[in-house]
Amino acid sequence: MKKILVTCFLCFLGIFAKAQEKPMSIDIQAGLPLGDVEKFTTLNSGLNFTYLFKEFSENFYFGARSGVSLYSNPFKNKIDPFVDQSIYFANLALVARYDFNEHLFARLDVGYSYEIDGDHFGGFFYEPRIGYSIKNVETFMYFQHIIIDEDVLPMAVGLGVGYRF
Repeated sequence: MKKILVTCFLCFLGIFAKAQEKPMSIDIQAGLPLGDVEKFTTLNSGLNFTYLFKEFSENFYFGARSGVSLYSNPFKNKIDPFVDQSIYFANLALVARYDFNEHLFARLDVGYSYEIDGDHFGGFFYEPRIGYSIKNVETFMYFQHIIIDEDVLPMAVGLGVGYRF
């Protein structure tokens, strides 16, 4: 688990060190789980690193993202308080971002999500966002969906905040 995260983090650090003039961001997010995972989790949270390395036009950017998502139950299982029903995912995604104007933007992250702890399953991942930015700070709403199979479909909707540098 730790080896995968450290490898992803080091890869992104290498990209960041190579091109400091390009838009990079780090963001945190928190939301409410939906679907099947809602039965045993009550919180979705995440931490992401994004690097936008290609500008197609004045307002359209393309890049990559690495991050982690956590579906957890901070209130623990009331039947058995010693059972941790958290699910940790490592996410690798391509990013497309469009700036409507100086402040309003839309973004779509599409990639692969891998369950870090437990059965080690993974699947297709997508996360559309819409947000508002002021200088280097962004706030956004997101919908996250990980498609593993018919039985496991983690989804979440929530809010996030990021810092661009």
